[in-house]
Amino acid sequence: MKFEWVTAPPAQSILRALEGLVAAGMVGEDGKLTVSGEKLFSSKDYQCGEEILTIVCMTTVQDVFIIPDGAAGAMAELERRKFTAEEGDHLTLLNVTEVEADCML
Repeated sequence: MKFEWVTAPPAQSILRALEGLVAAGMVGEDGKLTVSGEKLFSSKDYQCGEEILTIVCMTTVQDVFIIPDGAAGAMAELERRKFTAEEGDHLTLLNVTEVEADCML
C-alpha cells in the first residue's frame, strides 16, 4: 500500500488486487510473497509464466472434472485419465487447458 507510484491507482483497486493475490495464494496474510508467489516472479527466468498463471487460474475452479454416476461416469473417468500427469495434479490441470487449446485451433 506504500509503493511509490508515478500515478497512484485508487486505494480500493490496490486493496482488491491484494485480496486477489491472497486468495490465489501468491501473497500471505502478512503481505509477503508465498512460495507460489516467488515462483511466479521467477518464472520469467524459465519462460513458464503463462503456464504458472494457467495452473493458478485452474486451481480456482471448483470441479474441473465432472464425473457422472453409472456407465457414463466410467467413460468420463477413462477420458479424465488421458490428462493425468505423473508429476502431479498441477500438471494435470495444465494438460486440460493445453488439450482444450489444441482443440480450438
